[in-house]
Amino acid sequence: MRIYIDESGNLGGIGSKISEEDPYFVLAALVAREEIPIRRCIKDVRHTLKKRYKVKSELKFKESDYPTKRRILKCIAETDNDISYVFLRKDQPALLTPYIGAEPQLLYNDLCKQLLQRVILGYDLEGAIEVVR
Repeated sequence: MRIYIDESGNLGGIGSKISEEDPYFVLAALVAREEIPIRRCIKDVRHTLKKRYKVKSELKFKESDYPTKRRILKCIAETDNDISYVFLRKDQPALLTPYIGAEPQLLYNDLCKQLLQRVILGYDLEGAIEVVR
């Protein structure tokens, strides 16, 4: 089974004024029970995009328009796959005190660990699991 992980936002500026401008960080996991329907969703949506987006190797959700985002999410929702996530509000100093001044990678790794533990334990996954970032 594959678990695809991607993030939205960044971990810079924790506990500073910068975090007020970019207050959230989301780390999401797509638990791929059936990969072929997911690939078909992306392929079908790519066929409807303008030529400049078709040649890119990766679809950037942030750069996509609302109808494209909606088509992708609707299509994935109709498959036998799941989405799990960790949501972080960067303006919570009590929670983030150990990470202030530390490398953002440390917090990122801890968030990945929490997300993967929740997915693996929550879904009772066994056998080989491939994590794709």
